[in-house]
Amino acid sequence: MKEKTRLRSYLMGGVLLMLVAIGFLQLIITTILNYSLIPYMEEVLGLNGLLTNQDWGTLLSVIFKSLIIMVLWALSGSASIVVNLSKNSFIARFFGEELLDRMAVLSSEFTMANTAGYVLRVVLFLIILLVIWVLPYILGAVFYSRIVNRKVNEVEQRRMEREREFTRRRNLLLSDMAHDIRTPVTTVAGFSRALADGTVPEEMRQDYLNSVYEKSMKVSDLVNLLFEYVKLDSDGYTLHKSPHDFCEIARGCVALLYADFEDKDMDIELNIPENPIMVNVDKVQLERAINNLLVNTIRHNPNKTKVFIDAEAEGGMAVLRISDLGNRIDRDIAMHLFEPFVQGDESRTSKAGSGLGLSISKKIIEMHHGQLVLIQYKNVEKHNKVKTFKVAIPIQK
Repeated sequence: MKEKTRLRSYLMGGVLLMLVAIGFLQLIITTILNYSLIPYMEEVLGLNGLLTNQDWGTLLSVIFKSLIIMVLWALSGSASIVVNLSKNSFIARFFGEELLDRMAVLSSEFTMANTAGYVLRVVLFLIILLVIWVLPYILGAVFYSRIVNRKVNEVEQRRMEREREFTRRRNLLLSDMAHDIRTPVTTVAGFSRALADGTVPEEMRQDYLNSVYEKSMKVSDLVNLLFEYVKLDSDGYTLHKSPHDFCEIARGCVALLYADFEDKDMDIELNIPENPIMVNVDKVQLERAINNLLVNTIRHNPNKTKVFIDAEAEGGMAVLRISDLGNRIDRDIAMHLFEPFVQGDESRTSKAGSGLGLSISKKIIEMHHGQLVLIQYKNVEKHNKVKTFKVAIPIQK
């Protein structure tokens, strides 16, 4: 969206610049015409006083009408044709009495030989005026086409760079996920073979079975996450929205993962109002988005980290803030944190995540016409927080 807005602004700016350039060129050309070419044309064509300080329309009209009169004179072979034209009121209004009078004087002095030369001069001057008239527009169009072409090339280059980066991250993620899947699958295969062959002592069989189950669930979770991401990103997928209390959804998500917070001895400070904040959402998907953020907080912070979870109505939006005093996210990683497949590169430090959780959360929230942003505080003492994931969903009207 931002890219489209910048491109639109750039093109509109280019149009305005082109119009200014055309106006400036027309001013220069008009000045040159009025002080050099037009006086010369008046003298050569015998139209003194009829061309100076005229607008383009009048200037071209006078020269074109004079050309018509001389062609009619040449065709008739008699200067009386000009006098006859002036006798017709309609024709006189069309050509103008002053032009007809001037042409009558000129034609009385012309012969067939020098009339051809006069007509050629008129045609030449008419062509010169037409070229000069359209010249600013031609130059403006060339200028505008060049800046548009340059901008389009820049946009295309950035698009190709983004595609290359996307492909790089995707390939890294797939490589990591293949490793994550292969490791438990190898364990499951080995333990299953050992159990089937009867080489496992009886007292260790339950441990082996528990390990097989845990590894199988890990593979299942990875596959389900990939499926969820592909489903959300596919054409035609729609949310199933209905009215829900945003506060109740947030409380339910925290309650679901409360045991996980306790396992890491994390201190939760909960500030969710009792009064409902109604939103029109797909409850299942919104819960998935919030759960991903909470899991991310649990997974990527040390034990005993203090966590703040706040909800409120703010500016027509239902806002949830998940803050903590844990680890700061490196700036280079934070810039791409919500992009799909980001976990496939150097940010994949813990090997605990798939790299899709946050991108799924952002996708779900944006499908609800909301926003998900990461805020990191420079002054931790002032804000009493290191970072905040802020979710904003429009309140139901």
